[in-house]
Amino acid sequence: MLTHMALRFSARSRLPNVIVLPRCNRATPSPLVLPIRTYATPGRPKSVVGEPSRPVKRAVKNAAAKPRDGTSAAEKKIAAKKRKPASKQAATPEKAAKRLAVSTRKAERAAASKEKAAQRKAAIAKKTKLEDLKATALPEAPKKSVYSSTYQAFWAEAVRQSDSENVNDRVKEAAAKWKQVSAADVEHYNHLRRTANEAAAAEYKRWIEAHPPNDIRLANLARAQLRRQFPSQKSKWADLSDERRPKRPISPFLIFNIDRQNSGDFANIKIPERAKLISEEWKALSQSEKDKYNRLFSQDMQRYLEEHAQVYGPDAITPRKSAVAAAA
Repeated sequence: MLTHMALRFSARSRLPNVIVLPRCNRATPSPLVLPIRTYATPGRPKSVVGEPSRPVKRAVKNAAAKPRDGTSAAEKKIAAKKRKPASKQAATPEKAAKRLAVSTRKAERAAASKEKAAQRKAAIAKKTKLEDLKATALPEAPKKSVYSSTYQAFWAEAVRQSDSENVNDRVKEAAAKWKQVSAADVEHYNHLRRTANEAAAAEYKRWIEAHPPNDIRLANLARAQLRRQFPSQKSKWADLSDERRPKRPISPFLIFNIDRQNSGDFANIKIPERAKLISEEWKALSQSEKDKYNRLFSQDMQRYLEEHAQVYGPDAITPRKSAVAAAA
């Protein structure tokens, strides 16, 4: 038996709400509703209700433009303009010279600035190195002696006791008094000089021994560099005297020289003449005779290296000394 199916639509659509389709069904007929996808369109205004619908115009895409082959006159003209570089106006000699002068000044200023920066950097590095060198040299070392002569001990006391405010006047007064000093007073100032120097030497020795031997060795190396840099300050940067330092080895010629000096063959001969004769004797020795003194030098060098390593440590041995020891 044929029945009908009913299709329902949205109330806003222009289609009927229900479409009834025939359906074969033995049971009680019931409307069959099929969902149909519809697209919402804007509602018609009330003023046009009852009028026929207007056709909807849809935008149609234009066909893609075909690539041009560049054969048209306009395209050829554009291509020719692209290929042809824009002509630059030639610079006049005055402008060229001006540009060259400006670039030269810029280069000179840049070079001068770079050079000044390098000089500042070098000066800072030099100053830092000098400060480190002075710190290593232990500038706070006390003086080994106070008075170098008896007159200096007298002069220091006379200047302190003088009432003159002018330094030159004090010096003149001290010199005049020294000429009138008696023998007993001279002995007094001799004793004053000796006791002051002994106390200073004892304090100096305590200060030296309070530092490790290697620190004193490095201080003497730094002081040697400072003496080379500042020749006028040689006395200020004199070597520190350390009794723990091992004695340096004696060269073969010096061993021969001491041997000949102690022989007594050069008595009553002046030192310059004596040195000349000993030098001639050394040159006249055969190689076998010189080997005796070379062996003594090697033994002394070995002694020095052992003491040096014991006092300063094995790392303090310089390569030059190691090479000498190996050659021996």
